[in-house]
Amino acid sequence: MKQIEEGPAGDKSRALAMIHDDEGFNWNKYIPDEGSTIVATTIPVTFNRERAIARLKMNKLEKSWLDAKRANRWDAEKECYLHPQGNILTDLSTIDFEAFVKTIPAEE
Repeated sequence: MKQIEEGPAGDKSRALAMIHDDEGFNWNKYIPDEGSTIVATTIPVTFNRERAIARLKMNKLEKSWLDAKRANRWDAEKECYLHPQGNILTDLSTIDFEAFVKTIPAEE
C-alpha cells in the first residue's frame, strides 16, 4: 500500500490518498515512484439534511399535483385539485421553499 500526501507544504488540511496495490490496478504508470507528487483540488460539499428532505417531499407533492391535474380531479367547491384520498393539493409554484424547509424537524 502506498500513501501519498497531497497539498502544499504547511497546509493544515492535507488530503491522504490510499492506493491498494492488491486491487489489481497498476498505478505505476500514474505514480512512478514514492517521491511523486499529485496535485488535487478539493471542492467543499455541503449537505443540508432539512433541505434535502424538503426537496424530496416537494417532488412527491408535485407529482401528486400533476397526476390530479391530468386526471381532472378538480373540486369546484374547495377550488383545488384533490389527491385520490381527498387531500388538497396545490401548485408548488405557490409554495415558498425556504418556509417549507423550516417545517422539517432538525436532526438532533
